[in-house]
Amino acid sequence: MSASVGRHRRWLLLLGAGCLVACAKDEPLPPPAPTAAPAPRVVPVTPGAVPAAPAAVAAPVLTAEQLQVPTLSLSAAPADVAKGKQLFVDRGCATCHSALAGVKAIGPDLAGVTGRRPLVYIERMMLRPDLMIRTDPTAKALFAQFNVPMTNQRVDPVKELPFLVDYLKSLEK
Repeated sequence: MSASVGRHRRWLLLLGAGCLVACAKDEPLPPPAPTAAPAPRVVPVTPGAVPAAPAAVAAPVLTAEQLQVPTLSLSAAPADVAKGKQLFVDRGCATCHSALAGVKAIGPDLAGVTGRRPLVYIERMMLRPDLMIRTDPTAKALFAQFNVPMTNQRVDPVKELPFLVDYLKSLEK
């Protein structure tokens, strides 16, 4: 038996003995700590109005085609492309995707992706990859090929998405 296993066994025996001593006393256990009751939910109702459905009702399931994406204006400005490249690294995209054609990675390489896929597909994939994998045939095929779902990086559609697309567009050259 190794020294660390023996040490852990002794600790467990001491712990167990301490519990037995404490439990053998005739003293009552301390009462459980009081917990605050949840605040009652107040729903204002206008006379004659029907109250809204409870929050537990599931929202309708979106399809990839129903996912709204902002209209982007692409930029080839070096500063915008550089910001997109930095976001690509900061958001963890480079962990799974290569920016070089033919380089094996966890996910597909993204060199020339803007020439292979419509921009709206790329935007939807960056914003809601979970939804795309469930509903879009191309995303389903990529998932089947790589066997790893793209994680939702919570890309901001206004502050980050345009720069990421600018960077991907720059990989076309």
